[in-house]
Amino acid sequence: MSVRSVGKERIVTLAPDGNRIKIQAIQVRVRTGSNVDGASALVLERARQRLTLTAIRMREAGITLDFRDHKAPNISTVMEYVPICFKGRDRRKS
Repeated sequence: MSVRSVGKERIVTLAPDGNRIKIQAIQVRVRTGSNVDGASALVLERARQRLTLTAIRMREAGITLDFRDHKAPNISTVMEYVPICFKGRDRRKS
């Protein structure tokens, strides 16, 4: 994983460790603060019969991990949101 700043954006690159996995690195734009609207959710785009994960919105952390290629042509899509919740130990008890 690497993190770099491009202007006001932070770009996170996730790459497989080693050569056993045959996938390419994934680049994610990190949006923070006022750019994170709504509840925590998986953000999906539906274009024709194709459903694509485009972002993961984490309200409590105040960030959105945006997977979209902003250079790709903008085709007509429908956005769908799948609510997610985070379970774990209660931080208030620490």
